Amino acid sequence: MTNQHDTLQKLLNEALPPNSREVAQVHPTKYKGLPPVDGRLIDALEKTIPERCPDPSMSEREIWMYAGMRKVVRTLRAAYDHHNSKPNK
Repeated sequence: MTNQHDTLQKLLNEALPPNSREVAQVHPTKYKGLPPVDGRLIDALEKTIPERCPDPSMSEREIWMYAGMRKVVRTLRAAYDHHNSKPNK
């Protein structure tokens, strides 16, 4: 069981950045090409695909697929935050 837990933890650490705000701060120009995103869509996606730890019963493929879905949600959240942030004066 320890090997499975270690594998899950390793996959989680590699796949999930701490939060979308950190991603936006690291790559602020990354979102300039994206169109404005509706906050209601992001809120719905956050509820439908919430951040969570992998379940030990999930296959490695399922973990990676969920991590990919979360990456899309985090990217959209970061783009929304970027587009709606007030410029520093």
